[in-house]
Amino acid sequence: AGNLYVSGFKENPDGSFSFGLVKITGAGSRTALPLVLTNPGAVATDPLGNVYVADATFCGARTCSNPIANIQRIAPDASVAPLVAQGSSDQSDTSLANVSGIAVDRSGNAYFSNADWNVILRLSPDGDLRTLAGSASAGPSEVDGAGSAARFARPAGLALDTAGNLYVADVTGHTIRKITPDGRVTTIAGMSFIAGSTDATGNAATFNSPRQVVVDSSGNLYVADFGNALIRKIAPSGTVSTVAGTRGARGFVAGPLPGVIDPPLSLALFGRDLFFTQVGAVPVAVVRSVP
Repeated sequence: AGNLYVSGFKENPDGSFSFGLVKITGAGSRTALPLVLTNPGAVATDPLGNVYVADATFCGARTCSNPIANIQRIAPDASVAPLVAQGSSDQSDTSLANVSGIAVDRSGNAYFSNADWNVILRLSPDGDLRTLAGSASAGPSEVDGAGSAARFARPAGLALDTAGNLYVADVTGHTIRKITPDGRVTTIAGMSFIAGSTDATGNAATFNSPRQVVVDSSGNLYVADFGNALIRKIAPSGTVSTVAGTRGARGFVAGPLPGVIDPPLSLALFGRDLFFTQVGAVPVAVVRSVP
């Protein structure tokens, strides 16, 4: 419907902080949704208009330094219910800890990235939680392969295309990964553990701590390249180009592309408008008619 959802916090006059989820309509009006949140992070919507938000609390199932993410689902009628894993047919940890990215497909399957355990999880509509790719027993690394043979390095933002392929921003690995519906992982752009800002094709291109990805109906990927303060585009051919931001410059400057932006954290695409949050004086901005 063209509504934008932004999670975050504000500082109160007494020095405390309030955490929440804000709905921004296409007309620009803002409404705080009636949720009790302690540390909201990843947000996603599904084709039915449900909104999902990961709310991290800081005592996990393994150690109290690992946060548990409680996933809340807000229906179009504004009712709120937790998203619960009933069990796991492959012995995946069902705490949904440290969720750093969410995506939901048309069949109601929810996908989660876990930045601490370097895995991608899939939760079916009947509550079965499975590991789609990666291994929680391995440290951060970059290995292409099928299922548990693949390796990630602090995966964050997720995006699904119309064919059901899942794209992952691998933050520490400085790469963009693709997971097919059957769990096969390939690196489509970036050099493993090599930070840079080179526009090129496939593995000749470089990124610096990419945080989020979105995909359009033509199969173009847009990447929030946090470390470079750029927004990058990966065409279906694998060619990487820079859409917004100027290398070596930071500080939001409105106007014609490419302009200057602060480090982008997250992305949302509606039509040809690309919305992004950034670390700086202007927290939410938009690229109109993104190329």
